Amino acid sequence: MKSQPSSGTMPRLQPTHLTPTVVEYLLNMRSAQDIERSIKAACLAGLAAGVFQVVSALWQVSGAGISNATLFSLTTALMMFGSLIGVVRFSRMAAGVLLVVYMLTQLHHWMLDPAGGNVIMGLFSLLFVFLFVRGLQATFAYHRLAKVHANWERTMDSLLDPRLFEEE
Repeated sequence: MKSQPSSGTMPRLQPTHLTPTVVEYLLNMRSAQDIERSIKAACLAGLAAGVFQVVSALWQVSGAGISNATLFSLTTALMMFGSLIGVVRFSRMAAGVLLVVYMLTQLHHWMLDPAGGNVIMGLFSLLFVFLFVRGLQATFAYHRLAKVHANWERTMDSLLDPRLFEEE
């Protein structure tokens, strides 16, 4: 990074063409490693959200018995787990369904609790939405890379072909 002198203050660091900005780092899928990381993060977030839905349903059953909210929690958990299988296989539709189901689940929870819940759960919701959007973006980037490298095969060590990790 280059520094620019200013009058009497700390020098400001200016990004060069080699250092990506925060926006570029968060939004761009430059390599297969970015794609693989985003897919894994979306899958872990989906797994955590699905487990939370199952625990929520079990808690509702133990307290008040089976109700519509319990069935909704179990249904959304099953849809999340089913979508995760597709996301691991780089399905764009499954990644979109995972995002939509999670957002509908959060909307349902906020409608049940008009106070809005606590701040920490809101921050986790935003983090999960961000990870699901990154997973959706990664599936599209994966298919774009797969078109360029049409004759690749999967390996046992990685979700993606090692040739995609090579810088061009």
